[in-house]
Parts: sequence; C-alpha cells; structure tokens
Amino acid sequence: MQRIIAFVLAAVMVLSATAAFAFTPDNKELTSRLGKAYGALQSWRVEMSFPEFPDVRATVWQHGPRWRQEWRSASMSAEAVAVGSVSGVGAACPSDFPLPPTLFWNMPGQVAYWKSAGVDNATGGFGFAGDHPSLIIGADPGDESKPQVWLDNETMALLRVRLAGSGGFMDIRFRQYSFKGGFQVPEAGVVQVPSGRTVEFALEWTDLNGAADPALYDASAIRSAAMTGDCPTPPAPFDTLAAGLSAVPVRQE
Repeated sequence: MQRIIAFVLAAVMVLSATAAFAFTPDNKELTSRLGKAYGALQSWRVEMSFPEFPDVRATVWQHGPRWRQEWRSASMSAEAVAVGSVSGVGAACPSDFPLPPTLFWNMPGQVAYWKSAGVDNATGGFGFAGDHPSLIIGADPGDESKPQVWLDNETMALLRVRLAGSGGFMDIRFRQYSFKGGFQVPEAGVVQVPSGRTVEFALEWTDLNGAADPALYDASAIRSAAMTGDCPTPPAPFDTLAAGLSAVPVRQE
C-alpha cells in the first residue's frame, strides 16, 4: 500500500510539473493573449504623482509607440517636456530626460521588445506577485539574476518587468489594478533603478483611446526651446528616473 501511495504521489508531481511547462505560452500565444487584453487600447493620458515628492507631477501621453511627457512643480518657472518613442527620447528640454515608466506597461510589439531586452521565453514558471497568481517569463521563480516579466495569469496585466541596464537591473512593478474604460489599469507602482534607489508613483488615467492628436508628439517646438538653453530641470525624483531609465535598453522601430 505504501509503495502504491508513493507511486501515485510521484505521478501527481510529474504531471503537475508537465502541466505547468505545457501552459507556459510561447511567443505567438503570449502575443495573442496580450492582444486580446490590451490590443484595443491605442492611446492614453495618465497623471503621475510621487508620494514622497507631493509637489512634483508628470503627465504622460502615449499613442502607439509615441509618447510625450511634461513635468512640473511649484518651484519651476516652466514645464520640462520631452517626446519620444519606444526607440528612446527624440527631443527634450532639458536634455537628460527619463523614459516614462508607463511606456514599459504597454507598448506595440511588447513581446518582441522583451525578447530583444534579454527576456528568454524558453524559461518561465508560475509564482505570486502579492495576491496575484502570476506567469513568469524569462526566469525560474526566485531567480533574480535574469531579465524577466511577470503577468497576471488571468488578466495578462503586467505586474513586473525586470531588465538589465548599464550598472545593474531596472525593476518596475505595477500594482493596485482597477477596471477603467474597459481595461485593467494600474493605479500605483514602484521603480527600482540600477543604483538600487526606488521611486514610488501613483497613476490617474484619463483619455483612454483619446490621445491620438499628432501635435502632442511633435518634436519641432521642443527642439527650438532646447536650442535656447533655457530649460527647467524638475526636482527629485526626476534625476533618479533620468539616470536609471536611460540605462535601460530600447529597441529600434
């Protein structure tokens, strides 16, 4: 009887491991599942604030691969502004500008970008991000040495992206998801830059699928302002994000 029980338990363990491996999606399936969840979300506007720095706010617009950021605080005489795309910052005033953290949350060709950034879909597993059963792409559970992505196993919401940059890893975690405009969107998150410093942020989403105006992403006015050299630099945490997110690999479109 004991041998039979031991055999049954061993068989269950093997079948469980095989099932977990079988349900780890390949790139095609992963792209399909993400497309069903977020493919209809083409543009947005989001207000980003920072609990540790209540005087500082940033607004981010994104349409497809294109984005615009404006930073402001009471101490600034004008807004700092930049436009860019998945391939990086295109025009900025001042010149050292971070990529928006929300760019990593949803971008065209996301699976291809993860692959180009070193996330190996051949390795993966399942774990928990807080209370969320999560699909882990790029690393075994508990392995922090590799680039990896964590997705909610049910909604495909991005919970974590950990990418290697110059000087170490950049780690962004998105939290407190809510249902808005037909999509699951995060209301908070935290960025850990390669130096180890962290920046917490809160998100207020507006204009879902209502930020497609090409004028928002026009670089000409920003380049003209940058040529004058009269560009305000926002206070912290702008410098931390600029140093950390600029070290993250971006892809050519």
